[in-house]
Amino acid sequence: MKVVFHNIVGLLIAIACVSSTVHARFIEHKEHHLGPTGLFGITFPKDIKITKVQKGSPADGKIKVGDVIVGAGGAAFKDSTRRQLADAIDQSEAKQAGRRK
Repeated sequence: MKVVFHNIVGLLIAIACVSSTVHARFIEHKEHHLGPTGLFGITFPKDIKITKVQKGSPADGKIKVGDVIVGAGGAAFKDSTRRQLADAIDQSEAKQAGRRK
């Protein structure tokens, strides 16, 4: 009986960990600072709703609070908006650095 109980508890803990990981991966729903853009936004699986634009930032005057970003780097977001945005920023910065040489 004790072994069965421990196995059941172990299984429930494993399910809870997997469930919360899957939930966190696909549904972030919290505000994040969006790198060197000067933007803050609530991230969702396929878009980012802008909640703040820092004055004097690269986004200032181009993006407004309430705007929704649906892609970056010429591609629509698929599942990890923050990762895809970061990758697009990295590619853009690398491209600019190559031009300065």
